[in-house]
Amino acid sequence: MTVFIAVLNFLLSTIRLLYCAKNKRLMSVIWFLIAYFSFFFIPVSFESSITHYRGFSGDSIIITKADIFKSILYVFIFNSLFFLTEWSVWKLIRIKINRDKWVFNRKNRYLRKLQFIYGLILIVSSIVYGITTQDHSYKDFIEYTGSNWGQVFLMASAPLLSISALRKQYLLAFLGVIPFVFFAVKLHVRSFALLSFIPIVIIYTLQAINDRGSNGLKKVKKLLFSMIMILSLIGLSSWIIASKRGDENFNILNVFPDSGMPYGTVMVMKLSDIHHVRTGFDSIYLYGLNLITPFRKVFQLPPPEIIDPPFVMSSLLDGIPKWWKNNLHYPTLWYSDAYLSFGMLGLFFSVFWGMVLVFWERLLMKNIFIFSLLIPYFSWHAYMLVRGAISGAVVPFSYSVYLVFLVAMLSSFSKFRKNLFE
Repeated sequence: MTVFIAVLNFLLSTIRLLYCAKNKRLMSVIWFLIAYFSFFFIPVSFESSITHYRGFSGDSIIITKADIFKSILYVFIFNSLFFLTEWSVWKLIRIKINRDKWVFNRKNRYLRKLQFIYGLILIVSSIVYGITTQDHSYKDFIEYTGSNWGQVFLMASAPLLSISALRKQYLLAFLGVIPFVFFAVKLHVRSFALLSFIPIVIIYTLQAINDRGSNGLKKVKKLLFSMIMILSLIGLSSWIIASKRGDENFNILNVFPDSGMPYGTVMVMKLSDIHHVRTGFDSIYLYGLNLITPFRKVFQLPPPEIIDPPFVMSSLLDGIPKWWKNNLHYPTLWYSDAYLSFGMLGLFFSVFWGMVLVFWERLLMKNIFIFSLLIPYFSWHAYMLVRGAISGAVVPFSYSVYLVFLVAMLSSFSKFRKNLFE
């Protein structure tokens, strides 16, 4: 029964993904992520039991078949409620996407000016951020060590890539990706790709879908084939390296990004019950607070004394004591965040996020200019949200998005207003 529900969950998310993609909905990005993680719940469903060792406390916990069944059923119900919510809200607001082509006019001087300014910001911020993070690691990144203005302005330069892609200047777009890739490798922060490479892929896919005839379909197939080949090569090379090292515990599924998150979800749900831990609305509160961080600091309002739920997860998973100085961050999908918040009642988060994400989708799909400015941040937001880093999902919105719109407005207020309301 557990395997059946896991497979049904994957089929539901995949079918919904294909439907949203066919109808050119941005919600297909969310359903792609849901389908991706749903696939990795299938291996979990085959487990008879899972033994998890908690390094700091030195104890271990056994997740039984009944615990696994409960978790996968919870995930399936969550996804079903999310589907019903986003489908019904979208039907209710009746948004018509009238985009013959997802392409900007290359002769538009205002857009050219914006590219130049965002490009200048990218160059300067890359230099500044490179200098300030010379000795930094992932730990420094998540603990916000030192000045973060280099990172803020780097994130604020992301529209250069989306505007370039929408003008079909893909060489310029991919040149702009280079600094983001550099910092992703240097700081071990893959999420920089969410601001750079992924938005370009989204725009290319939208343009391909809009192509008439079989040409567009061929482009989409080539893109999917390329992605599958890249992942296959990574998996094969990892397997060869593991074989040469004699690593008997190597699992090829672990090659895929965050493929172990479903296991983490099951563990967090079990451990939160054992230790009677509930975080309530903390993640939602921090999500909203990050949106107004600049204003909070202007009015010198003190930050709330709330522990970010992923840090609570790290304590549950590894038994890390509160006095431990290192901030370890373990988001394990939005299902575990919902369960950690209110247990079974946390299923209402599926309805909440369904409404929130349709709002973001409506905002971006209604106007191609707004889409060009916000698609990098929507990409970040979507992945972080589904991954369970709820407060981190709006990190770029704290400062960078405000700077993006300020630059667009100061470049030419009349042109900005015209593009904003066309």
